[in-house]
Amino acid sequence: MANIAQDKLNEIVSNLINTIENSDGTSWLKPWKNQKIPMNTFSKKQYRGLNILWLWEVCKTQQYSTAEFLTFNQIKAKKGTLNKGSKGYPVFFFKPFEINELNDATGQRERKTIPLLKTYTVFNIQDTSLEAGAPEEIQSVKDFMQRTGADIREGLEAYYSPTHDYISLPKRAFISPEESAATAFHELGHWTALRLERSLEGKFGSPEYAHEEVLVELSSALLQAHFSINTKENGLQSNSALYIKSWLVNSLKQEPKKLWGLLSESQKIYDYLIDITAEQKNQQEQAA
Repeated sequence: MANIAQDKLNEIVSNLINTIENSDGTSWLKPWKNQKIPMNTFSKKQYRGLNILWLWEVCKTQQYSTAEFLTFNQIKAKKGTLNKGSKGYPVFFFKPFEINELNDATGQRERKTIPLLKTYTVFNIQDTSLEAGAPEEIQSVKDFMQRTGADIREGLEAYYSPTHDYISLPKRAFISPEESAATAFHELGHWTALRLERSLEGKFGSPEYAHEEVLVELSSALLQAHFSINTKENGLQSNSALYIKSWLVNSLKQEPKKLWGLLSESQKIYDYLIDITAEQKNQQEQAA
C-alpha cells in the first residue's frame, strides 16, 4: 500500500513540476491563483502542505469553483449523496510506523519509528448533493499587517532589512491594491526568518537565496488565497522570478521529495503569521 501511495505521490509531483515549468516565467504560481485554500467541509480544517497545491491543481483541471472536499463517510454523515460517476482524489499524510532495525554498531535490533506515507480519498463538494459553506469572515489586509507587529516603513523599494529588522514598502509603486498586498506578503515572509530561525545569508544566484525566495513566494500565495486576493503578478522582480522558477524546476527534477519539504516550510510561515495576528486580534477584542 505504501508503494502505491508513493507512486501516486511521484506522479502528482511530476505533474506539478510540469505545471510550474510551463507557466508564465514571471508568475509560476499563477496557474493556481484565484482559489481559496482547500478545506474539509466536515471538519472545517484546511488541508496542508503538498495537499494544498495538489487540490488546487484538481480544482483547476476539473473546473471546480470551490475548493471544499469531503470523504465518502463524511458525505453520508451529512446526509448527502455522491453524484454518479464522481471521481475521488487522494490526500496524503504520514503515519508513524514502528520497525525493528539492526544497529551496526551494537549488533542489536532496535525499535525505530519511521513516517509511513498513507492516503485517503476525498471528493469535491460539487460532486455531491451538499452545498458549500458560507465564506468565513476574515480581517482586512491592513489590520492583518498591523497585527503582525512588523516594523513597516514607507520607502522607495520593497525589501526586508534583516540587519535592522524592518520592511520597506513603496506607497504608490503598484498597479493595484492586490499587487501591493502580494508584495507585502512576500516581504512579510522574509520578516519571519528571524522568528522561525531561517538564514538570510544567501546571495542572489545561490541555492540558499533561491530556497528562501521559493518559501516566501509560496507563503505569499497561501496568504493571497486566505484573503481571496487574485493578482496576475507575484512579489518578485522579473529577473528573480525567472531565476527562482529555473532553480525550483531543476531542483525538483533532481529530487522530487524536495517539494514536500518546501511546502511544509512555507506552511510554517503561513501558520506563524495567521496565529500571531489571531492572538493579537483576540487581545484587542478583550481589551475593548
